[in-house]
This record gives sequence, C-alpha cells and structure tokens, in this order.
Amino acid sequence: MTERELDLRHHGWEGETPLWLYILKEASVRQAGDRLGGIGARIVAEVLHGIIAADPESYLALLPDWTPTLPARAGAFRLADLLVPVTPAR
Repeated sequence: MTERELDLRHHGWEGETPLWLYILKEASVRQAGDRLGGIGARIVAEVLHGIIAADPESYLALLPDWTPTLPARAGAFRLADLLVPVTPAR
C-alpha cells in the first residue's frame, strides 16, 4: 500500500506501520472493509496451512492424495462446506 493509502502521517504516526494496523488499513482501503486484503489473506491462509500441516490427524497427514469434493451442497462453495463431515475414501 502507498503511504497515501495508509494515511498515518496525517494522524501523527512517524514510525513503521505495525502489521496489525497495516492489515486493517489494507482491508479498509482495498476491500471497503468487507474482507481481508492480499497481505492479510495470505497471512491467514499460511497460518491455517501451517496448523493443518502440523496436525498428525489431518487429511494432509493421513491421506496426502485426498482431494476435496466441494461444494458439499449444490451451488457456490461457502465456509460452511468446510464444516460438513466427509468420510474419506481409503
């Protein structure tokens, strides 16, 4: 993001932008506050991937060749589709 988009100097901020503030400003400026921007989304995705990769009982550990068959219901994929129990084929 540009310094103008961040608009922190206008409020007296002289230092580097803290990550948490950058993520909030990015979402506000680039996505009208409706969703995370590119950096925020990337961080969340990498954290979730790291958690899954570290879990010895995850699909990634137990069935590394598994591919999702989403959406579970007809229509567009939604977050709720991740919560639908699926019995993996072995």
